[in-house]
Amino acid sequence: MEILVVRDNDIDIDIKKCTNILNQICKNVKFKGYNTPINLGNPDTYVDMEKETTILNQKLSHRKRDYTLYVTYRKHPDNYFAHSIRNTMIWSFWGWEYYTNLPLENGLFYIIADILALRIDRSFRHNELTGCIYDFLWEKTGIDIGMKMAHICEGCLERIKNKVEGCKTLEGILMDLVEILNVLSNASRWGKSVFDIYIWMRMHWV
Repeated sequence: MEILVVRDNDIDIDIKKCTNILNQICKNVKFKGYNTPINLGNPDTYVDMEKETTILNQKLSHRKRDYTLYVTYRKHPDNYFAHSIRNTMIWSFWGWEYYTNLPLENGLFYIIADILALRIDRSFRHNELTGCIYDFLWEKTGIDIGMKMAHICEGCLERIKNKVEGCKTLEGILMDLVEILNVLSNASRWGKSVFDIYIWMRMHWV
């Protein structure tokens, strides 16, 4: 599985550094960062999901990938963090500073973990806030707890273990998901960037 990460020109996030670290953490899923921001030509504050997904995939038609993640500061009309159409997700960082003081790169790691979790199993989401990656996050401030706890709860872990059993592809995705959550939680619970904690972990744990 290869995930291509693309950013709008309105958001300052080091996609290259994020994907480089993710590729060092993960052994099965591969990550690519698109070299330049892509403007989808919408001056509106709100994301037009159908239109912009079509434009995005047209602009990326030369790039082979299994999944596309596009990040922007513009917001969805319903103010959800994300919407997806088939294998393309548009994630909105709108209002991020009101939900958490953690940096955008931590949010990107959370998004990637969410994508992988749903790739394994889409049958269940927590309506309440638990800190599990399968939380729906009806209340967007829950993203802060989600990044700091960044775990798979016992019930969800049991369910997805049954889901991945005997499927090497899903087993590999689960292994990578756990590694991403470990880095994310170790950074976020101390108010640190995943960039900083990854360097520290390599110095002390490897």
